[in-house]
Amino acid sequence: MLHGRCAPLFLRSDQEFIEGVHLKSDLRALNEYFLERRGTAGDRDVWSFPDYPPESVAPLVSRLWNKYMGERRDERHADGVPRDRGKVIDEVDRMHRAPAIPLDRVEFDLTNPDAITLERRVRRGKGSWLQLPKDVR
Repeated sequence: MLHGRCAPLFLRSDQEFIEGVHLKSDLRALNEYFLERRGTAGDRDVWSFPDYPPESVAPLVSRLWNKYMGERRDERHADGVPRDRGKVIDEVDRMHRAPAIPLDRVEFDLTNPDAITLERRVRRGKGSWLQLPKDVR
């Protein structure tokens, strides 16, 4: 393909060209994999996914995940058992409600924070999935 031949001329060393047909195939397989495993009520949300793509289902996406996410795999969630989302939501809510720190009182490296929050509006559902847990408003 023309794109595949031209792309290397424009890519940085930390980028790579992936043909859309291959990426779409893996993403389709991931979607089917998770659709088969969601709750019988059909209302499980993306929080119920493992923290990374299963290698046996989507080898290309897994390879990209390992390369660009630094192989951050937590085996505790490999079986698709939901994380303690209440704890995560409480922590994000606590950070959101906290007052801003004046720059002259910041006591950490601003170029390398432990966590950040970005406020965005998110649709409750997209496609076959809920993007937010049912109990979040």
